[in-house]
This record gives sequence, C-alpha cells and structure tokens, in this order.
Amino acid sequence: MKFSILGSCTILNFPTGVVDYFKGEHLIDPRNKTFMEMDAYSLYLIGKKYESKELIMKVVKGLLKNIDSETGFWMHNAWGQNEVHLRFTANALKTLTIAYKDGEFSDFRLLTRLIKKHISFKHEIEFGSWYLHDSIEYNSGTYPKKTSKNNIYGSNRFNTLTLNTHLDTINTLLFLLNENICDSESELNNIIKSSINDGIQVLFQIARSENMSKEFQMLDNLIRATFFKLQIPLKLIRKPINGV
Repeated sequence: MKFSILGSCTILNFPTGVVDYFKGEHLIDPRNKTFMEMDAYSLYLIGKKYESKELIMKVVKGLLKNIDSETGFWMHNAWGQNEVHLRFTANALKTLTIAYKDGEFSDFRLLTRLIKKHISFKHEIEFGSWYLHDSIEYNSGTYPKKTSKNNIYGSNRFNTLTLNTHLDTINTLLFLLNENICDSESELNNIIKSSINDGIQVLFQIARSENMSKEFQMLDNLIRATFFKLQIPLKLIRKPINGV
C-alpha cells in the first residue's frame, strides 16, 4: 500500500518501506539520510489508521532520539552547520502533541519546553514577530548558496523573510491551540495565543503598507471562519488586524 508522505514528499510503500525513514532509532530524511522530523506526522497518522502500535512508538521514540543532548532541541545539519530547520521542528511538535493526547507520550514539561524553544526562533521586525526558516538566520550564519541580505521592514539582514515557514509556525501554533493540551488560562496557552497574534499582525501590517488589503482581507476572513471564532476571543486579534 502506497502513501504520499508530507514533508519529504516521498512515497511510502507501507509497511515494508518504513525502514527508509529511520536510521537505527533516529528519524531521518529518506532522500539524504540526515536527521529530520518533517515526515513524523504522516508516519504517525498511518500508524494510527492501521493500528500499528509498533510504528507509532517508533515515530515517538525517533522524535525524542533526534533531540540533541547538548542543546536540548532538535538539530539537523542538512547544510553542514549543525543548524535547526523550523519546518522540521514544527512537524515534530504537532506529532508529539497528538501522541500526548493519545497517551503515547507523557512528558508535558518537555513538550512545553520544546514549544517555547521553537517560538524563540524569531526576529522582531518593524511590524511584529517574524518566525524564521532556520537557525542560520537566527545566528547570522552562512547559507550554502549566496542569498541577498536585506533590511526591509527593519529585518535583520540575515533574515530571508521566508513566508512559508512563518506561516508554518503560525499554523502549528493554531494546531496546538486547537488540541487543548493545556488549561485556557495557563502560561503556555497564553504564550501560544500571543505568538499567533504577533505573527499574524506582521502579515496584515505588511499588507497595508504594500496596498494588498483586498488579498489579505480574504485571508483574514478565511482564518476567522476556520479558527478564531471558536478558539480565540476576537478582541485579541481585532485591533492588530483591523486597527480598531
């Protein structure tokens, strides 16, 4: 049976092909064999659908095994700089959250710390928080290929302002909020909500500055209809989005 795996965008021939996504107990990118967690959520859901406790536990163990013992966070080194890729860690957080709700992972303190660490990879630009693509942007490192340095919107010149990763972090935080893994008045819940708000505020402020209000209003309506009316009091987002 074949499945498209979201992350590496590979095809898994289940169950025999599962071995391609692991090296020992570590989760890896089947394309280049480096540590990667971006396929974890797809693999976990396949394990749930086919009631494969073995695959579920293998994914959870792989996520935990990939955490670097020195930094206490995931590290990937796909570009040879011991860098962290935030698309990978976002997927890891989603997977551990579902595993926590399913009773397959119980260390809520660790999950909380990992969520906070992921959120910390950001730059404060002119309009709010911009969530980064990787730790090279955070540490002002050097990319394998030359990139154009910029300072638009008050950005750090090493921040490439990669939109898909910024949105991925916002979407991941919305996912975590929707799963109700903590009390609505808890510190973690408040951090997640404020981080969502900060990330979205950036987009709408940029839209105003670039005369893209019509396109972003469509996005605003979609987000409100899908998430906010049920998950976040509108008073938390109305002012930064609509300016009233």
